[in-house]
Amino acid sequence: MTDGVAAPSTSEAREDGTSRRAIGWALVAVIALPTVAASSALGKDPSSGYGQTASLLLLGASLAVAPRSPALSALRSFIIVWIAYLVADITLHRILNAAGFFEWTDRTPKYQWITIASTLILIPSLVMLVAARALAFSGSELNVAVGDLRAEGAIPWSHRRVSWMWIGLLSVAVVVVGAVIVIALTTSPTQAGLERSLAWLPVGVVFGAVNALQEELRFRLVPLATLVPAVGAESALWMTAAIFGLAHWSGSNPSGPVGVVFAGFGGVWLAKSILDTNGVAWSWIIHAAGNIALFTFLTLDAS
Repeated sequence: MTDGVAAPSTSEAREDGTSRRAIGWALVAVIALPTVAASSALGKDPSSGYGQTASLLLLGASLAVAPRSPALSALRSFIIVWIAYLVADITLHRILNAAGFFEWTDRTPKYQWITIASTLILIPSLVMLVAARALAFSGSELNVAVGDLRAEGAIPWSHRRVSWMWIGLLSVAVVVVGAVIVIALTTSPTQAGLERSLAWLPVGVVFGAVNALQEELRFRLVPLATLVPAVGAESALWMTAAIFGLAHWSGSNPSGPVGVVFAGFGGVWLAKSILDTNGVAWSWIIHAAGNIALFTFLTLDAS
């Protein structure tokens, strides 16, 4: 007892944790599924904002009723940072639409505009970060640091632990080799394509770095910081991976179910690196390598 108030029993604490995880997964669905539905059922491009607007309204309703639910209140910060992101994202897309940006992208090869788009999408991701800081999350809680590159991480389905220096380098190698295999199987590079790929490589490196940064902020750093205190590290890892995977349902390479599964398991690995090392370096490096491979595919495959 403390100040005459009985501490919660183990069963009560377990039940509260279960409620938080259940609500956490419901919020994941609210964030991710409306855009999937808008794309699949309505044939709307993700940039149309239909899905984002639906998510925003549902999150706003969740925030309004949060004071009535202790479990939902525990996820209040997670809800707020996503509301901040969605408001900024919807506003940005409306401005770009009014300026004719999407008309330009529709008639322009993707490799020529994807770096600009990724840089612009960094804006709502930074708004999300600012919202987290306004909620008093520290830089260390957000893992906005290099982290311990040599920290040990457990090998899946094993009790053995290995340095992330080895895991990280192996992960980069797997991404690069996998990309080479995919490119070899899905494209027929021409001389012009190879020359174009080489000429645009510096832009591809910038794209890889910037796109990895905005996605790490949006899908891992800020969400993990707001979820871990409420649902625990393991659940937070899988929840952020689910959002990341479902975000690749349309408008990405690959897309559809394959894109969701591929990005989802990739999201698990990237989130694990952040939680193991208390920093974003390995996640950003591995992610950037994959993005550069994607950019290379776009330049080789451009007609």
